Amino acid sequence: MRIAIVHHQYKRKGGMERYLFDLIDGFRAAGDTVDLYVYKKDGNLQIPVGLTVKQTKLWWLPRKLRKYVFTLLMKRIDWSEYDLSISLMRSWGQDLMVCGGSYLAYLRDLNKRSGVLGGMRLYFEMRGFNEVKYVIAHSKKIAQDLLELYSLKEDKVKMLYPPIDTERFSRSRQADRAALREQFGCSLGKVTLVIPSTGHKRKGTYELIEAMKLLPEGQFELLIAGDPIDVTASNIRSLGFVDDMPGLYTAADFMVLPSHSEPFGLVVPEALACGTPVIISSKVGAKELIADGLGLVVNEVTPESIALVIQQAVQKKFNVTSDFIDWYQLDQQAHIKQLKNLVTNE
Repeated sequence: MRIAIVHHQYKRKGGMERYLFDLIDGFRAAGDTVDLYVYKKDGNLQIPVGLTVKQTKLWWLPRKLRKYVFTLLMKRIDWSEYDLSISLMRSWGQDLMVCGGSYLAYLRDLNKRSGVLGGMRLYFEMRGFNEVKYVIAHSKKIAQDLLELYSLKEDKVKMLYPPIDTERFSRSRQADRAALREQFGCSLGKVTLVIPSTGHKRKGTYELIEAMKLLPEGQFELLIAGDPIDVTASNIRSLGFVDDMPGLYTAADFMVLPSHSEPFGLVVPEALACGTPVIISSKVGAKELIADGLGLVVNEVTPESIALVIQQAVQKKFNVTSDFIDWYQLDQQAHIKQLKNLVTNE
């Protein structure tokens, strides 16, 4: 099949970019060709066989306007030339629009009000939802938000969990765990917590740092992967961007994500796939995956609540197996097949 994907960037960055690379890999593995439409790309990234990156250069525009102008320019493309077209941003005209989180839910969860640019963002989002054939919600939480906040029809919203790269995120490195702990500087005898955070305020990173102050310093340590952050505590380290997240998850005792708003949270199944239990807030959409034995949920994003659940976690036995990947169809090819079926079974 000929596949078209629209996104603002070809770059390794956050959750939606990881999803983009999973889609590219998945379609290529299925024998499909992919045309990727972007306005920004990382020149250091190799472009694999089967992928064509079509870049519209918009560097001359103010940064906050580029996504909107890019969306308008994409109206010129004849999407009927493709067997399947997918948008990963607020655009319209494609077969599927993937929703990793909605703007109105974001405002609600963080108790924010929309400004002028927010009104433009909402217009593009609502028009995108209305003009595509199907909106793909990455969690039940997102699907419910779309039905309640945007009044979309139920048959238009399809809930499909995003896949994980099971070749990369797996339990295969458990035998090397001691070496990985040494590599990442994990302290001997301490419970190592790791948080992947590229937006510290929304991710609850500051509350987690305060929670660490309520825990015995000689028993717990926190590693922060992602955006650099200034910390002074001896048992908290900011690692910056970490390329080997599977290795870091394997080295850690728990992955922690106490987000104030997290429509899904791809890092949750990725950590679980490495065999690492999770501690997440009730605002994380991926809590739908957390069966008994996989992790614990923090109901309030406060330092006291986070510290209490961490203490409960170290007293509990977890049994993280790979069964959940099959239960929720999280492997790449299952997801690719589900996407194709939406247009081939019409």
